[in-house]
Amino acid sequence: LIQACGGLPEEAMREIALSVLQALDVLHSAEPPVVHGCVKPSQVLFSTSGRPRLTFGLEQRIKTCQVAASHEFPPEGVEQTVVDIFDLGLLLLVSALGGMEVLLD
Repeated sequence: LIQACGGLPEEAMREIALSVLQALDVLHSAEPPVVHGCVKPSQVLFSTSGRPRLTFGLEQRIKTCQVAASHEFPPEGVEQTVVDIFDLGLLLLVSALGGMEVLLD
């Protein structure tokens, strides 16, 4: 979608940012905080009403299950919630510019 449009319109970007931030707020507010760890365009899907939704891919589900089963949490600084915010910023930049190829030129 991003490459086909040559960059998303500002209104679409705002809607995606708001939806992803709301989802991350829920995850990061959990006790202990849940880190998505892979916020990228393929993890943002659109509902039938056109509303963006942040999804968990198989990799995140397996990692979450393994952490929950072992009761081991990553050491401080290894994978914190700030990683998700950085990834969201990169997702929005790539979405605005029309894809990774624009950044690599």
